[in-house]
Amino acid sequence: MTKSVLKDYYEIINVSVTACNEDIKKAYRRQALKLHPDKNKADCAEDKFKKLMKFYLTQQKERLTMLNDVIPQIWPIFSVLLHSIAIQEHLLEMFFNCHTYANRCAHPSNNKDVKGRRNGNFRQSQPFTKFYTPPPNFSTPPPPVPRPTPPQPSSPPPPPKQDEAILYDLKVNLEEICNGTTRKIRIGRELHGVDGILRKEEEVLPIEIKPGWKEGTKITYPKKGDVYPGRIPADIVFMIKEEKHSLFERDGSTLRCNMEIHLSDALIGRVTVPNLGGPDFEINFGKPIQPGTVHWFHSNTYYPYSILGGGLPDRKDECRRGQLVVTFFY
Repeated sequence: MTKSVLKDYYEIINVSVTACNEDIKKAYRRQALKLHPDKNKADCAEDKFKKLMKFYLTQQKERLTMLNDVIPQIWPIFSVLLHSIAIQEHLLEMFFNCHTYANRCAHPSNNKDVKGRRNGNFRQSQPFTKFYTPPPNFSTPPPPVPRPTPPQPSSPPPPPKQDEAILYDLKVNLEEICNGTTRKIRIGRELHGVDGILRKEEEVLPIEIKPGWKEGTKITYPKKGDVYPGRIPADIVFMIKEEKHSLFERDGSTLRCNMEIHLSDALIGRVTVPNLGGPDFEINFGKPIQPGTVHWFHSNTYYPYSILGGGLPDRKDECRRGQLVVTFFY
C-alpha cells in the first residue's frame, strides 16, 4: 500500500498518521457509524465507507501476515478467505447487525428494517464492540478431545445356588456291616417347570453298604432333590446309623459280648460261640470255665484254617478282621 493511499485512509478516519492504535480504533468506530449508508445518504459518504472497509480489511491482512511467521500453514486459508467477496459481505452483516449494502440495494423491500435502525436501534446494538477483538492465540494448542470410554463388559449373572442337602438316616445292623449288603431305597421328588406345571417322579436308589463301614458314614446322591427353576436341586445324603444288637457290642473293629452258658458246658469246658462272619466257633478249653472269665478269640489262635477272625472286617483291608472278646457267666 502506497503512502498516498494510506494517507487518504487516515484522512477518512480523521486522525494523523502518528496516532496511536487506541485513537485509531475510536476514530474508526466513529467514522463507520457516521458514514454507514443507513445513516448517511450523501453521495460521497458511500465511497468513503467503502474505502473505510477496505482499510479495515487491509489492516486485518497485515495482522494475519504477522501470524504467518508463526503458523505458515494456516495463512493460505486466511488469504483466500480475506479476498473473498462473500467474506466481506459477511463482515458487514456481523459488525453492523444489518443487511449489507449490496444486499439492501438488491432487495429494496427491506427499507422498513432500515428505517427502524434509523430510529436508534443502530446505536443501541453497538455493532463495533466485536470489531477489534484480539486474534486467537494460535500458540496455545486446543484442549485434547477426550476419548470415549470403552463400554465396560457387564458382569456375568451370579450362578444359581444349590438347595440345602437333604439328610436321611439309614439304619443297618451289625450283620450287614460285617458282611456288606446292598439296599434299595425308593425316593420321590417334585419337578417344578418354568411353565408352572408340577410333575412328580419316583426313583430307586441302590445303596451299597461295604463291610466294616462305621457309624456316620455318608452316601451322597447329587442333585436328586426337588427341581425348581433357577435353582440347583439338593443332594440326597444317607448317613449310616447302627442298630443295637442283642448280643454283640461294637468297639471299632472289635466285637464284645456277654455270653451265658449252661453249668454243664462250664464244667466240661466246651462252648459254642456265635460268629457274625461265618459258622459258630466250637471252643474246647479242656478245663472248667469260671464265671466272669474273659477269653480272647483270634484267628491266629483258634481255627486258623477256616475262620479269619471273630470281629468285624477292617475297612482299609477287608482280609483282616478284628477280635472277638467274650465274657462268660452262668
